[in-house]
Amino acid sequence: MTNPLVKRARERDAAKQASTSNGAFSEERNSSCRDRSSSPPINPDDFLIVLPYGYVKFTKEEIHQLHPPASSNRPLFIYGSLLIPHILHRASGYETPMIDLMHCATGATLYGYRRHALRDVIFPAIVPNPEGIASGAVVVGLSDEEKEAVKQFEGRIYDRVEVDVEVELVAEGERGCLMTKTEIVKAETYVWNYTSSLEIVPVEEREWTVRPLVREAFVGVGSGRGEE
Repeated sequence: MTNPLVKRARERDAAKQASTSNGAFSEERNSSCRDRSSSPPINPDDFLIVLPYGYVKFTKEEIHQLHPPASSNRPLFIYGSLLIPHILHRASGYETPMIDLMHCATGATLYGYRRHALRDVIFPAIVPNPEGIASGAVVVGLSDEEKEAVKQFEGRIYDRVEVDVEVELVAEGERGCLMTKTEIVKAETYVWNYTSSLEIVPVEEREWTVRPLVREAFVGVGSGRGEE
């Protein structure tokens, strides 16, 4: 049975496609009313070549359907190789169709951590940093089995920790206008634990980028390992 969040996302996609095929787009009701898909992404530009997580925004009610506030099943914050849909699909055990995983993810920001490239590999790591900011996405509604599969995929060089991430939600404002607001969501993510001989690259030397992973994904070589 398709969960309500995925069903609604599919309906939005179908409506947008129908509008596009007719050569018509819905007009803004006024200058302050904007469709959620037109909001600017909160991820770096190069994440948009993976898929536009930053353009997918939920209402508070939608995200709580898959992540009730009292639930112990935390969403997963991803920030590196798992942002590539087929890698996330494989890492989570192929249980949920890849398109549904994409519908259950939205852009997110993690404060207090910094993402680093790792020497001689193409996947990144995050480490605690009081002034750090790491952008990525949260995936909501993964089953216990899927999260265990991700844990096995990550291996022993990362620790799974609980974090607070900031997401943008859509709310209805005055005169029915859609507006965005931020909310803190409790999530889990994988943090570098320094047990590997791989070297952390200082951000002053080189920032991590998703582009090498995308190139590898399209030519079909390599393991895609990591958070990633």
